[in-house]
Amino acid sequence: MIIPIPCKLGEKALCNGRMLVFCGVDWFRWSSGMEYTYFFETGDSWHEANFCTGDGAGMSKYIEVDNTLLSSFVLREKGFPLRGEGYVEGFRFKNGRTYAHILCETFYFSHHCVESDEKGHCVPGGDIIFQRNWNEKQIDAILSKRGGKGRENNIS
Repeated sequence: MIIPIPCKLGEKALCNGRMLVFCGVDWFRWSSGMEYTYFFETGDSWHEANFCTGDGAGMSKYIEVDNTLLSSFVLREKGFPLRGEGYVEGFRFKNGRTYAHILCETFYFSHHCVESDEKGHCVPGGDIIFQRNWNEKQIDAILSKRGGKGRENNIS
């Protein structure tokens, strides 16, 4: 699937009248078509991100996501180090790395970000950013045998 974006992840674009760093995109298919939510870093610790929504019209760049990642699949079968089933519903950019935003359906519809390439495929041994409210017991329950290298306990 082609995901329209305003610029490359990590570059600046206009959001609500300000030039901000583009740090993510999510998408949702409505009966009337696709809607995209674009996230931008504000540089404010109290309000970390700003966002804009739209149908993607007029966007100058795009990300092409592997279609097999857009509907429910067994996460381990596609190389993601998480238990259960889910799908990719967006991308995040943090600390110079790209992450696939995963909605894990079998773990209470939890949201986690797994380091990925630009098509959404998992980077083996890459970082994982877990939901902020998750504790160690929950994290251990969803992880496959990977040793917990590079874990962060927040999500942007």
